[in-house]
Amino acid sequence: MIGPLTTDGPACLNGSLQITAITSGTGPLSYSWNGPGVVQSGADSATVTYSSVTTGLYTLEVSNACGLDTGSIHVDVLSAPEAGEDSVHVTCTGNGTILLGDLLSGHQSGGTWSPADSHDPQVPGTFVYTYTVSNACGSDESVMTIQVYDVSNASWTAPAEVCMGTGPIALDPLVTGDPGGTWDGEGVAGASFDPSVGPGQYAITYSVGVSDCGSSSTQVITVLSGPDALAGEDAMVCGNTHQLSASPVQAIGNWSGPNGVQFIPGAADPSALVVVPGPGNYVFLWTVGDGQCWNTDTVQVTFLSDDISDLSVDAGPDQVLDIQSTTQLEGSSSGSSSLWTVIQGSAVFADATDPLTQVTGLGTGTNILVLTGSNGPCAERHDTLRVIVRDLFIPEGFSPNGDGVNDLFEITGISIYPDNTFQVFDRWGRPVFEEQGYANGWDGRGRSGGDLPDDTYFYVLNLEGDRTYNGYLVLKR
Repeated sequence: MIGPLTTDGPACLNGSLQITAITSGTGPLSYSWNGPGVVQSGADSATVTYSSVTTGLYTLEVSNACGLDTGSIHVDVLSAPEAGEDSVHVTCTGNGTILLGDLLSGHQSGGTWSPADSHDPQVPGTFVYTYTVSNACGSDESVMTIQVYDVSNASWTAPAEVCMGTGPIALDPLVTGDPGGTWDGEGVAGASFDPSVGPGQYAITYSVGVSDCGSSSTQVITVLSGPDALAGEDAMVCGNTHQLSASPVQAIGNWSGPNGVQFIPGAADPSALVVVPGPGNYVFLWTVGDGQCWNTDTVQVTFLSDDISDLSVDAGPDQVLDIQSTTQLEGSSSGSSSLWTVIQGSAVFADATDPLTQVTGLGTGTNILVLTGSNGPCAERHDTLRVIVRDLFIPEGFSPNGDGVNDLFEITGISIYPDNTFQVFDRWGRPVFEEQGYANGWDGRGRSGGDLPDDTYFYVLNLEGDRTYNGYLVLKR
């Protein structure tokens, strides 16, 4: 026989449960357990342990040689208690009593609140409540924070009509309600309004406060255009005087500028003659007002000196080049700008505005280059540079008599070809002089070191790149 089945405690979700039966009868007894859980141990005994137990009916069959008996027990699985998620709720003073349970989601009922289960938002502040729920499988708690704010006052007073040229207007001083809010609207940047957006009416909104306790207020600012102020075109002039040309207006106008300037006949004349103390960039302000609004415009005038006494230009020393068509120019200028040009021959400048620049493409013969230095269009000086490019030249003779004139056989441009070979033969084809890398040092002596007789000789000059010259020379002392 099978007596009542008992468990070792509550059945908790995902836990294990031990079931025990009281049996009697003539042995041996055979046990067979069945249920929705997973048998962990004791399947053939009076006590069995199930893992991952779930709700359902658990049965035991006991048999012996005389028969079979069956017993069962229904098991309800308990879930771990859920107190819900921690949360924050915002409300305003005077909104009425809050039942905390109405705000808590995802929780099991039947728990307890501490210190209370409701809140009356009479004063601003932060208030913390704890909800705790328990059962045979454990306990859980969640925290609810109630933040209470006063209802904000966003009132402010719009200024009277403003003029487009008056400059930005600070908005925070216009607040008559709660400070610390934000501003929004066309022409608003941060906490200021710029009337230069143009004439018209602009809706500006001030917002202050937190969440549903905040408020906003919209007012209209009217911007008037005011008179036109046109100071004229910017200019660059020589000397220290300039005729200003502001557009005439019926409102009152007035010129102003840096210290030391004079307006003739006076600053109220739109076409006044301005006199400045020296060269430089000057900005003049033309202000026009009609009694209620005013406006401004500026004009910039650059006064350039026409005195060239302190302007110096040097194109550098003349140059003589052998064969090569490239050289470095060594000019200088004290002017604000410089420019190289060609008036004879040819040249290509790496930077025509740099007195110290490289030039290529020089033509054979005389090339005349000009360096111009200037201080604007009012003062400039020029200097010329001659660059002579000599082609390879082999003379037809020389006179090595020691008088210091034509004593050496000099080939113009030979230095460009340092790997040359120079050979000299007499009229019978016998070699009398030879030098690898000839550098214009032959003084008429032969291979033995003695003076060669006056006569006509023949030469062969081999340059780099299979370039060969043949000819004759006359040696005469």
